[in-house]
Amino acid sequence: MRVGHALIIGAMKCGTTSLFAYLDQHPDIACASTKELDYFSVDDNWARGWAWYRAQWPADAATRAWALEASTSYTKLPAHPHAAERIAASPARFKLIYLVRDPLERIESHYSHGRRLGWVESQRPLAEHIAPRLVQFSRYATQLAPYEARFPASDLLVLDAAALERAPGEVLARVCAFLEISTEITFDASGRFNTGAEWERLPATATGEVEPRARLTPAQRREIARALRDELTALERRHGIAVRSWPTWRELDAVAR
Repeated sequence: MRVGHALIIGAMKCGTTSLFAYLDQHPDIACASTKELDYFSVDDNWARGWAWYRAQWPADAATRAWALEASTSYTKLPAHPHAAERIAASPARFKLIYLVRDPLERIESHYSHGRRLGWVESQRPLAEHIAPRLVQFSRYATQLAPYEARFPASDLLVLDAAALERAPGEVLARVCAFLEISTEITFDASGRFNTGAEWERLPATATGEVEPRARLTPAQRREIARALRDELTALERRHGIAVRSWPTWRELDAVAR
């Protein structure tokens, strides 16, 4: 009988698609038919009700320990303010997984992704303008706060995307231990999914032109690093993420010198 729901709640451009694909290999996990259901974040989906949400898994999901989905909109404050409270109020057990990444890298990747999809925040050159939501979605401590207020620490796992890329076997074993399922699984983690490199190969204009990957300017990097100092410190203190190895923190060190 299915025990509960495992949710990868973000962050966008931090390896959520890869983690979802890897965990799909575990016999105790049933993945949703669509990776991003956005049930708890998008009002129109929420209005469909709990029965609709439960129906988004294959029929044999009830025989698995966990039903898994991965919606990065669950950590996109202030755009989607109700996700945490809706999850907490739902009639199931939840375990939450949140991936983080160096903010400067995440912002550049988010911008490039949006550039090729025509998103508003990516219409102006990055070197000229940083849309506020690009930085807001990198405020990891802020995005986590509503979940920390509603769920015990034992039900929230925060992972560094760099570790997933560098040592996927170790990270996946940690996820399995968190979900209390067998760690004796050999995962095929050779592929990476929905990466910035994939988006860089796609045309960014109607004429088919492929633009170079957008980069933040040195001044922008310093400005963002200063704005996120407290966020990084809180992430390190509360979840043990090695933020001092990230380029964003090195920008702070450079400014201090």
